[in-house]
Amino acid sequence: EGIIKDTLSGRYCPIVKTNNEVVVEYPIQIGAADIYSITMKYFYGNEQSVKGKLQLIAPGNTMMLEEEVSFTFTREGKWNQFTINSGSQVNAGNYIVRLVIEKANGLAISGIDVQ
Repeated sequence: EGIIKDTLSGRYCPIVKTNNEVVVEYPIQIGAADIYSITMKYFYGNEQSVKGKLQLIAPGNTMMLEEEVSFTFTREGKWNQFTINSGSQVNAGNYIVRLVIEKANGLAISGIDVQ
């Protein structure tokens, strides 16, 4: 709730349309145990930066990682990104990357990359 899927700069992506708390989840499948990086690409056209939490959730709703992240101003036609590291080894299996944000009206998330 509070998120629509629309096109921005030629990309179909979720766009936040409220200042209430919203949650975006990406199911991922990890094939080999390793330390992983999670990169999120986004667009945010407002001057005031937005803070949120990026979480890695294991089966059974076990929180493996919770990292504070910031979304800063993005110039028109461009995309910003940030990368966080799992910090410890993650076993093979199915996980959820969850982003929890509020006061983020206008934030568009192009996607995530897990490596």
